[in-house]
Amino acid sequence: MAGVRSGRPSLTVGTSGSISWPGTCIHIRFQPTRVGIVRAWRDNWLHCLYEFANTRLQRASWIEGPSADWPDGRPWVSSFVESMCTYFDDLGLSEGYESRIGEGLVTPREAGLAASFHVLADFYDPTSDADHGAILADPNWQAVVDAAVALWSALKRETRDPFDQATIGDLEKRFGEVGDP
Repeated sequence: MAGVRSGRPSLTVGTSGSISWPGTCIHIRFQPTRVGIVRAWRDNWLHCLYEFANTRLQRASWIEGPSADWPDGRPWVSSFVESMCTYFDDLGLSEGYESRIGEGLVTPREAGLAASFHVLADFYDPTSDADHGAILADPNWQAVVDAAVALWSALKRETRDPFDQATIGDLEKRFGEVGDP
């Protein structure tokens, strides 16, 4: 995966209480407190997992781009490389979830739920990271997506955090439930 992640800009944490990723549409304002940092990280984690679990969103974002029929006319700007870099690099998950558990960003239960998805995503090796059609047609990629769907469904069912529930609800309202045709 190292080749896929190279050259990806890292997140920028602003002193005024914002996080943004250069070259993307992700920009989140938050209170620069511990709670705000945790909230922003979890929001980005859920957005990332949703993208992995939603092949309709992948096709629209990775292949159709701005010409897709986007809700509210606002495209989800991404690519295979972007989604992998966001998950492993920007969220700091390249070494797994242990440090994120220690930082209070995820629970041990959530890390356990993510384990299968994490390993499959980490070991996925496309023939070409720029051929999005081939990636979406690859049965090995579908295994990553299936694991992401299982993770998303478990998080959706088990989360009691009102902010996480709101993020999940907002994503599904805007882009559809995971698994919808």
